[in-house]
Amino acid sequence: MNQRVFVWAMATLLAFSVAVGAQATAQPPASKPATPAAPPPSNPANATGNLAAGGAMSPSGAGKVATVHIQQAIANCAEGKKATDDLQKRFQPKKDQLEAMTKSIQDKQQRLQAGDKVLSEDQKNQLIREVDRETKNFNHENEDATADYQQAVDGVFNAIGNKMLQVIAVYAQKNGFDLVLNSAQPGEVLWQNDRVDITQEVIGAYNMSFPASASGLSAPPAAPGAKPAAPPATAPKKP
Repeated sequence: MNQRVFVWAMATLLAFSVAVGAQATAQPPASKPATPAAPPPSNPANATGNLAAGGAMSPSGAGKVATVHIQQAIANCAEGKKATDDLQKRFQPKKDQLEAMTKSIQDKQQRLQAGDKVLSEDQKNQLIREVDRETKNFNHENEDATADYQQAVDGVFNAIGNKMLQVIAVYAQKNGFDLVLNSAQPGEVLWQNDRVDITQEVIGAYNMSFPASASGLSAPPAAPGAKPAAPPATAPKKP
């Protein structure tokens, strides 16, 4: 019971601050909001009007790749820090209320344990009913608070995140990067230059290697250096 009261209260701290994990001992990890979706299609270069065109890729096909920890970037920007403080102040009264409800339940549970041989059956049953009622009230209040808090966190997270993605796109183009990955989610692309997309080239190469046939799918090519399979052995003829 004493842990559940903090489930909702730690959501923003875990989402916005890298250092909070050390302060939130004995608390279950809150679900982290998903990485913000990319903003509506737009050309960040047009918004700034001063981006240098990216240079052509080298003959070897290598390009500049960078990584950004998107959650950390959102947490540590000035707007993110202010949003964290504002949310903490906004929900502090509800946090205090839930902590008081938890203490009331714990006190009654301790009275039951300490008075096991002293309290009458009627007194015990009364305390049990009160604990049950207060626990149900706590669960209801905690669930509502968790939902409200998480909704507020997601709103702030996505609002800043969408702007952060635009900033990443502008910065990457100005500094000649071809691909920016999210280091918080390996493999997730935050921005990419069109020239790193080789979808059409791969389609063309596939069509050359495996042209469409009316007879069905063609067999895959043999691996380089592979030896052809030996014919099946036949039994020697008897004289």
